Amino acid sequence: MYQDPSMKDIVDDFCREGKKQIDALNDLLENLEDDLSDKKQLEEFGQVIDRMMGAAKSLEIQSVAIFCELGKNIGYKASQINQEALISVVVAVLIDAVQILEKLILKLEKGEDLELKEISATAFLTRLQWLNDKFKHIKRSSVAIEGSNSDYETSNVSNVEDKQDLIDDILKQFKK
Repeated sequence: MYQDPSMKDIVDDFCREGKKQIDALNDLLENLEDDLSDKKQLEEFGQVIDRMMGAAKSLEIQSVAIFCELGKNIGYKASQINQEALISVVVAVLIDAVQILEKLILKLEKGEDLELKEISATAFLTRLQWLNDKFKHIKRSSVAIEGSNSDYETSNVSNVEDKQDLIDDILKQFKK
């Protein structure tokens, strides 16, 4: 859909808005680097990247949508942990994900091919898989509802395996 010449204006708007969202994501990650205990930054990161994911999916820009979905899930799940050392690793991985998103948006803007194979992602995938394994026990991978109990038992997902399967499926798409 996004490659259709009649969609050029919409894709251009997506790229412009995507650059703004990239800036917002980078700001959130910089703030989090300064204060690893401020997990609300991870929640907000998840909200911003979720909007980008929705737009990418509606335009059928799968490579962007995949990175956004992984970033969203990792951000929301990391917001539920209290280990600053692990949050520090999450921040580093999310910074890499945002840089890859930025490259993809620039390629999209130039009309270039968006194949993930063109971006060396082996080390990145290894870190994603490691984080994925660290978060297997966490159910919630969406924004917490204000005033609700936000521990691991609170979830709009009926089954932790369902969300974990989603992340596993996304990771498999990278390896194709």
